[in-house]
Amino acid sequence: MAGAPIVYPYDPPSRPSRSPDGLPLVDLYSGLGHEPTPLPKHLTRVLYIPEHDAPGFPVYESTREFQRVIYESPFGRGEFMPPPLMGSRLFNIRTSMINRPSGNGRDNVQYLVVPDTVPGDDGHRSVNVRKRDPHNICPDINVKLPLRDHSFSLTIGCDKGSTDTVLVRAFFPLPDAHSYKTTIFFPYFAFSSRSGYERYQWEVHPIQDGPMRYTLMSNKGKSEDTSRRQEGDIRAIYYHVGCGGSVFQPHSEGILLLPETSVDGPELEEEVVVASLIGVLMRVRSMRYVEKSKGTSPKQRDKPLFKRLFR
Repeated sequence: MAGAPIVYPYDPPSRPSRSPDGLPLVDLYSGLGHEPTPLPKHLTRVLYIPEHDAPGFPVYESTREFQRVIYESPFGRGEFMPPPLMGSRLFNIRTSMINRPSGNGRDNVQYLVVPDTVPGDDGHRSVNVRKRDPHNICPDINVKLPLRDHSFSLTIGCDKGSTDTVLVRAFFPLPDAHSYKTTIFFPYFAFSSRSGYERYQWEVHPIQDGPMRYTLMSNKGKSEDTSRRQEGDIRAIYYHVGCGGSVFQPHSEGILLLPETSVDGPELEEEVVVASLIGVLMRVRSMRYVEKSKGTSPKQRDKPLFKRLFR
């Protein structure tokens, strides 16, 4: 892909022509956005997801470390700086300087992501997302990834052994990006609250925000038109850190910005946000690039490769 510009025609909410003439570029190398935005004031809690290309890892509390690299002067002396805009070069530089947990058992682990060792009857794979809860009142959430499409489901344990299932549906409102040899897809992932009263979706806006970010939005019964966003509708933000200029890498590493207390009251628990993000990252890794070849079908994105399922 080196040296081959990626052309991204963008005209939401309709799907425009794919002609590259005069259209902006998605920068998958620097990770910069065309319209950087301030950090949402209500997202003050930060979790760190370590670098991985397969499930089987902890998720750490990293609020204090994030505040250090974003707000404190690198020259010390207790000085503070204005926070950089998300999607800017300075924000990307500062977040890349986050100190990674040592893994020596002294780090503040909030969640464990554990793969199922046995495939399901239909060949699907799944992982369990488990919150470290001293009171043992938070149920495991099973993230099931079927082979037939890019959607997935969350199975949430309830009282008395019952379960709730939440379908997370993948859809593609944005056009694909093209380089000389590859096609890159930008999927959205939509789901409803367990009560069915609220709707949410993970969105990527690779031009405005840059390709390093997925944003969890509350639709509150609105259509899937994402051309207008308000800060108050943002429920969480995932931001890629580390190597590579986009989320669309063979590995994942990033920070998850959340509200300090409840994400959305009883409608959306933090555990569901974390589990849905784990599913999103697994799906994005499985379809990050599709090699162009003779006979390639436009529906190829609907046929994930089994070998890439857990990358």
